[in-house]
Amino acid sequence: MKDPKRIEDMEKELARVVSLFSLDADIQLGQDISRTVQDVKSILSELHGIREAVGRVEDQTAQVHADVKTGIHVANLARLPYAYNATWNPSKICLSGTRQNILEEIKTWVLAPSTNDGAQIFWLTSVPGAGKSTIAHSAAKFFAEAGQLGSSFFFSRDDAERGPKLFSTMACDLASKFPHFRSSLSQAIEEDIGLASAGLIRHFQGLVFPFCTKISLEKQLVIVIDALDEGYSKDLVNILTGDFANLPSFFRFFVTSRDVDELKALHHAGHVHHVQLNHLEEWNWKDVDLLTRHLLGNIGKERQLEDWPTEDAMQQLAKKSEGLMIWVVAVCQYLMEVPYPKEDLDDILQDELAGDQGAEAKMDDLYAKILLKYAWRNKRFSEKYHQVMGAILASRVPLSPEAIQILQTSQLDIQNILPYIKPLLQSTPDGATNQPLQLIHKSLQEFLTERALKVPQWEKFAINEKEYSQQLALQCLKVMNIELHEDRNPGIGYLKQPSRDIPNLDNVMISEQLWYACRFWMDHLNDCKFPQEDLLAALKLFLHEKAISWIELTTAKGSLPNILQLTDWIKNCHKESMNDLQTPETVAALSNISVHLLYKGRRQEALNSAKNAVALTVKQLNETEQDFNSRYASSLNHLSIMLSQMGFITEALPIIKEAVCVNRRLSQNDPALYNPELARSLHNLSMRLSQVGEKQGALEAIKEAVQIKREIAQEDGPNFITSLALSLQTMSVTLSELGLYDEALHPIREAVEIQKNLGLQDNTEYDANLASFLNTLSYALMDLNAIDEAVSIIQEAVTIRKNLASQDLQAFNPSLADSLQNLSTVLLRAGSQKEALLFAQEAVEIYQKLAEDNPSVHKTSLAQALQNLALAFYSLRQIEHAASFMKEAVRAFRELADQTPGLYREALAHALSNLSSMILDTQESKDGALSAIQEAVIIFRSLAEDDTISHKLRLAGSLSNMSGCLSMMGLREEAVSPMAEAVEINKCLTEHDSKAYKHEFALALNKLGTKLMETGRYDQALFNLREAVAIQKELSQSNPKAFETELPQSLGTLSTVLMFTGNKEESLESSKETVDLYRALVSKNDSPIHLTKLSESLINLSFKLSDMGLQEEGIACLREAEQASRKVVRGGSNPIPSKGDLAMALKFLSEGLMEAGSRDEALHILKESVSLYREAADQIPSMYIAPLMAGLQVLASVLHEEGDHEKADALIKEANEFQGSSTQS
Repeated sequence: MKDPKRIEDMEKELARVVSLFSLDADIQLGQDISRTVQDVKSILSELHGIREAVGRVEDQTAQVHADVKTGIHVANLARLPYAYNATWNPSKICLSGTRQNILEEIKTWVLAPSTNDGAQIFWLTSVPGAGKSTIAHSAAKFFAEAGQLGSSFFFSRDDAERGPKLFSTMACDLASKFPHFRSSLSQAIEEDIGLASAGLIRHFQGLVFPFCTKISLEKQLVIVIDALDEGYSKDLVNILTGDFANLPSFFRFFVTSRDVDELKALHHAGHVHHVQLNHLEEWNWKDVDLLTRHLLGNIGKERQLEDWPTEDAMQQLAKKSEGLMIWVVAVCQYLMEVPYPKEDLDDILQDELAGDQGAEAKMDDLYAKILLKYAWRNKRFSEKYHQVMGAILASRVPLSPEAIQILQTSQLDIQNILPYIKPLLQSTPDGATNQPLQLIHKSLQEFLTERALKVPQWEKFAINEKEYSQQLALQCLKVMNIELHEDRNPGIGYLKQPSRDIPNLDNVMISEQLWYACRFWMDHLNDCKFPQEDLLAALKLFLHEKAISWIELTTAKGSLPNILQLTDWIKNCHKESMNDLQTPETVAALSNISVHLLYKGRRQEALNSAKNAVALTVKQLNETEQDFNSRYASSLNHLSIMLSQMGFITEALPIIKEAVCVNRRLSQNDPALYNPELARSLHNLSMRLSQVGEKQGALEAIKEAVQIKREIAQEDGPNFITSLALSLQTMSVTLSELGLYDEALHPIREAVEIQKNLGLQDNTEYDANLASFLNTLSYALMDLNAIDEAVSIIQEAVTIRKNLASQDLQAFNPSLADSLQNLSTVLLRAGSQKEALLFAQEAVEIYQKLAEDNPSVHKTSLAQALQNLALAFYSLRQIEHAASFMKEAVRAFRELADQTPGLYREALAHALSNLSSMILDTQESKDGALSAIQEAVIIFRSLAEDDTISHKLRLAGSLSNMSGCLSMMGLREEAVSPMAEAVEINKCLTEHDSKAYKHEFALALNKLGTKLMETGRYDQALFNLREAVAIQKELSQSNPKAFETELPQSLGTLSTVLMFTGNKEESLESSKETVDLYRALVSKNDSPIHLTKLSESLINLSFKLSDMGLQEEGIACLREAEQASRKVVRGGSNPIPSKGDLAMALKFLSEGLMEAGSRDEALHILKESVSLYREAADQIPSMYIAPLMAGLQVLASVLHEEGDHEKADALIKEANEFQGSSTQS
């Protein structure tokens, strides 16, 4: 027989966890407690009858899983930032015949057998201009053609956005090549959308490292990373020197950089193979000679120069390069653009240079020679040069000529200046007229912005990068002030809409200059330490008119902007601008957008936005103290909600308490104006208190909120009546949590009545609220065993939500799935397991489809729905299916908990606890069950360290479950200790709040008494059970409904222990009291579970009566037990378990009649008992073969005594066959 409390507890915790993730926590408390389900003995187990339905469920589930996985992988990977211009380029590889020595060395190293257990790095360093990048491009091309290139990434100092995308780009590249990696990566993004916008460490640890083991390769996989010195960070260096070594050994990383001090840690890493490229070696001179001939030859052909270049010119230029390839490239690119390349080459070759120049000095001299040829006496040219080159150098990412032209302080025809500076820029594809402009080499940037400033004759072309960054700050503000219009950009204005969605702008064109300005204007502003009036005027206009639009657009197309970066600048540079930023409108927008971010699953950004709103809430110049405090309390209220949604429950509580205090002070001076906000903050305080287990405080807060709202509603009528109904709903849930079921029914009935009296049918908000209230009402009715009405009510809620979902799937399908889960739970309680299973499956299918569009939000709900589906299978004794779905839920919650521990660890622990119970009923090793519950206990113990009541209560519950697991494994002595600890925890909670937790304490005492009884410690068991019964009797005086099932169970156990301790008369009285209580229950509600419990208690009473010599009274009890069991069978809802229970009652009645001398009747009844056991054993052999064998042996013995040896022997043979099959199994 199964303990019905096991399924009940699982359902309770599932519904409680659901409430933690409700997106409507500010106005509704998710249903914290799901109610008891039917005793497993009365579960429908007609396996033949449900086989077709179960098979259909499995097929549908498998198909939906496959469809969803196929549909969401691409969408998930598209969320990752990808550096599209950072891959290898075939146009940038080494000239054929060059760099063969080093390329061969790289290939040999890659293909060599691994010398250690982890990944290795080939680190190539050299001076600037030695050709490291072309080597990297060539290596990437070779390994790509060999099928061994995993990814390539080329850093660029010109692109500030490229560096942080290293590992997300690498992950996408690997995902495109390896299906198992792709599915794992997709799932990780699905479970934590915030991972996409995280930093390098989380990208490596969350996107790359965990899934590389999914790649199975027999040959090496190469990752090429070029110009590390242009994109390194401390975090990246730490990863390269540390975590990289733990990647699988088939990984080979080829990395190039200058040998700078910041990368010196690579020299000491054992997995790094360092090679210094010497540009003065003989083989390099040969390569430079080949390159020189090739490039000069191209110029001759392109410019149609006869007999040019000469052999002497080519040799001199190669020699003059001193082995620096970039020097040759720069010279030849310059010669390609000038009118007289032959004469200019002669000038370069005749130029006398200092001997033994370093690479840097040599490049500086070349750049200076080229730049000094420009017409610097022409002021207009000089001005335009500085404008364009300043923009190129100061911009955070490369900009196109068109964008540069727009981002200028004065009129500029950029096409006129480009031909002059083209020799200093990277070449662009033929016909590409608006490609981003980038310098030919990073050494040119260093020359123009650093070294040229120090040489007087070079100052004319030097660039003060900070000066032009300041100009870009002003121009970015001007662009945003002009272009941030709602009618021009679909990413603006959504905060005004009722939907909580954020538009997808992936395929929406936004001007290059506007998107650049939105991303980088604050970076440029940080360079403005002494802002000018024109900048301040543009900033003032922006903050007053465009700031909200900027927040909307940047959040929709990228990520939430960091407002605090702006506040820091204002504090340091222009405090007068703070009032322009800290407006009520901006604060409201930040609070509003946090709700949208939460809806999209971007939880961390949502929390940051709420924090920013609080930080910006300051008193305005013309604002009254009352108005400011009201706004401040509202921001605190909102921040508390966001913290709760992120799982920071303890942090959320003091913040909402402060909001209540502020609102209370305001309402004392002007209740008519401020009481609505006080009531709202009290409502949310109630929910925060409930989350930490302060149930009595939660009730007091919500009662006060209801009282205030009731007074307001009487004056304000319809404008506040729905708010009152919402608080009545929360009040009902809070009362239910305290076990005050009768009291809980009244407020939720009133909420439903209020909503229906509004008469707003076919109004979306009205219908949504009514369905929510009906959901809660169904649970309240189920608490009071009004099952039929509960089913009717929840069906009404499902009908409403189906209608809403037909109008707006995205908005209302989640709530429809929630109601379907609730309907499944109520149907389980009503004994309709078939229907419950199908509705649970429908909920799973809905969430799987929702996950296709918004996986980060609905993955959690899907995991919860899978738990609910597992419980539905469990109720049908389809244990293998139940355990399978529960394992899937555990996997989902484990991955979620890895990413966001504060939010999902508790849900993981609940799922592990449920899984433990299910494994105990499967054919699996019971060690798996113990391992699962032990992990749950560890998690709850860790959570309980915050000293909140709710976590202590959950720890006690998990310890109780672990005790039960140990007991079922036969480890009865070991089971006592965790149960004793659970009792101590509950005792402490009772001392803290006797009214709220005395009930839980009594349950724990009862369980401890049972464990002690199982180990033969009857005196200790008796002590605990007496106390448990005394508490329950005390509590039942004021709340009989809450204890009408628990008290008789405790009395039954107490009666048994009294018998063992020799207290026969007291044992008899306890047993009689148990029977009387169950009779009273049956008289009010003759449900199968109550009839079954009555039958069991009557059988136990009959034993005690017989032991006292009262055989006739004992037989009368057995006959009554028989009738109760027959009534369950006649009901037909649970044929197999109920027939098994009837067989047991008949067996004991037969024994009693046999002892009383009524052998004929006893024999007849015994035969019926055996026949019923046969039917039951045919369907559920694991449960009924043992009692069938016992029945066969008793019947055979009686038949032998009657002289019917043939039938008796046949029965013995049948029993032996069962024994043999059982032994083999």
